[in-house]
Amino acid sequence: MTDRGGGARVSVFWILLLGVAWWILADPDAGGFWWAGAVGVLTGGFFLHLLGGGRRVRVRVGPAMAFVPYFLLQSLKGGTDVAIRALHPSLPLNPNFLAYRLSLPPGFARIFLANVLSLLPGTLSAELQGERLTVHLLTEGPDAEERVRELERRVGTIFGKEGTADG
Repeated sequence: MTDRGGGARVSVFWILLLGVAWWILADPDAGGFWWAGAVGVLTGGFFLHLLGGGRRVRVRVGPAMAFVPYFLLQSLKGGTDVAIRALHPSLPLNPNFLAYRLSLPPGFARIFLANVLSLLPGTLSAELQGERLTVHLLTEGPDAEERVRELERRVGTIFGKEGTADG
């Protein structure tokens, strides 16, 4: 038996959260742009529910809050590296793919990891299939796999026992 009511409540929660985010990011006095926000929020909520994204996911608040400065620092480091390479063509580019074996269990934590990797400058999640995540790297370095492993570990702590294969 499925818990349709629970999934609907979670979807409504996300619609409200997206609406608040839109209100914060957009000028509350923008008037004419509210219809665009409403359409975007409702469309996002509809597809979230349609694709089964309304499932409950346990998020540990402390590790999630600690993840924010880590993510911002990694974004700054990656962005700086990409900018320096763009401004100094003599610096080597060595684009390559990294086939990374995941330790996170299937589900939301893996998808979150893949999406976060794509948000970090210099990396792009190219394929998530089974136990393998293929990551496109702007420059392949000796520590590339270790950086992905550290990110995976931090994502795992956000989702608790559901987020790591170790439990």
